[in-house]
Amino acid sequence: MLKRMFFPFIITVAMLIVFRSFVSNPETLVTDFFAKYGYSLSEKPIEVSDFTFPTVLSPVLKNYDELENRIGLSIKPYLGKSVKRYTYRVLNVPGFEKEEIRANALVYKNKVIAADIMTVGLNGFMIAPGDKMPESEG
Repeated sequence: MLKRMFFPFIITVAMLIVFRSFVSNPETLVTDFFAKYGYSLSEKPIEVSDFTFPTVLSPVLKNYDELENRIGLSIKPYLGKSVKRYTYRVLNVPGFEKEEIRANALVYKNKVIAADIMTVGLNGFMIAPGDKMPESEG
């Protein structure tokens, strides 16, 4: 009797392990995405928020989509969709020790659909992950 109960339990546990290996953790997905561009991020996001795209591109979102096009992404297929935004501190940008550099990624259904690198300062910038970093003012 015990053997009959034990075998289905083992099968269930094995299936869960296999399933977890195919479903990435969104935070790992984001850090791996930025690592491809040479960025090292904080261990945990400093912010995770929900965002719903409008159904029509505003001029600001059109500019953001053009930024994304430089790394082969586009937000156009996700208009009207709800996504999660993950924001991390970037840890390895020489020359920007006095400014906080952030990495943002928009994730939809376990896929990074948009990403940027930015500063939050008054004279800040926003670039695509593959772009050359501007000169630091500090």
